[in-house]
Amino acid sequence: MERFFSAMRTGLRYVKFSSPLKATLFRGGSFFLFGSVIWALLPLISRQQIGGGPETYGLMVGSMGAGAVMGALNLSRLRKIWSGSRIVQVGSLVFVVALLSLSQAQSQWHALPTVLVAGAAWLSVLSTVFVAAQLALPRWIRGRGISVCMSVFMGCLALGSLMWGTVENVLGLSMTIIVAAIGLGLLTLISTRVKLPRINDDSDGLEPSRHWQLPETRVPVSFQRGPVMITIDYLVKPEHQEAFYSTLNELGESRRRDGAYFWSHFQDTADPCLIREVFLVESWAEHLRQHERVTRSDQQLQNYLSAFLQDGTKPRARHFVHEKSGVHGGK
Repeated sequence: MERFFSAMRTGLRYVKFSSPLKATLFRGGSFFLFGSVIWALLPLISRQQIGGGPETYGLMVGSMGAGAVMGALNLSRLRKIWSGSRIVQVGSLVFVVALLSLSQAQSQWHALPTVLVAGAAWLSVLSTVFVAAQLALPRWIRGRGISVCMSVFMGCLALGSLMWGTVENVLGLSMTIIVAAIGLGLLTLISTRVKLPRINDDSDGLEPSRHWQLPETRVPVSFQRGPVMITIDYLVKPEHQEAFYSTLNELGESRRRDGAYFWSHFQDTADPCLIREVFLVESWAEHLRQHERVTRSDQQLQNYLSAFLQDGTKPRARHFVHEKSGVHGGK
């Protein structure tokens, strides 16, 4: 059984070293931070800008909800022709146009169609980033990863509401909406290179590979004993060392995601072809969990790494546990 705080650290460590999940958090968080202006200021838009009352506000909220339903009904069609990144990009830009139009609305007949479009764009982006987050997470960490996503997205909504309410007191209602729209538009265009996991891709790569053999032990090792140091020696062909290092660094990100709190590699000064990979985990139990967390994508990466090794050689792994004072033989 994994301990509570250890499980939390593992989840945060995975998020820190998962590039696809960080891309999802950035794209989703930035949209909710700027897009929250419509939720924060919609009551003021209804009352001050349009001159309506509770009925007008209710109609606007209902119209935005209807737009969200429309967006949900058409989202599956969009996913057949566009990637998740493109849906978020287009949805964000459509939302920008809706905000600019809403900033100039003087009647409910102008505002209602505008928030209808905004609702469809909002739902498209919201659904896409949550699906992308799930695709970036293997099963063993999915619950913790989604909780981090929820915390970030809801935090951005709360922070954005506070921020735009403060800005409205300084710039006024219409100008605040315009500033939010411009900010979201610029950030959307700048972040085009930040790609989300492809929704239509096969996610089997995140399934456990279970190709690691259990480490050999000739002395009793308790689950809580640690830290544990794992070393893996590689004899690399001289002409392939640059490609080997690039692949090994990619593998190092996977080690960190799966529980290593330290990872690095070293070159033997006497034999430059000998490269030693070293990583540390908190306990023996945590290392055994690493064996269960290795995915098929990791297995493919390790197979690719083996292509750079000298003929007839294989990676050699060794395991070392910390020997506390007065403790011998794991007892």
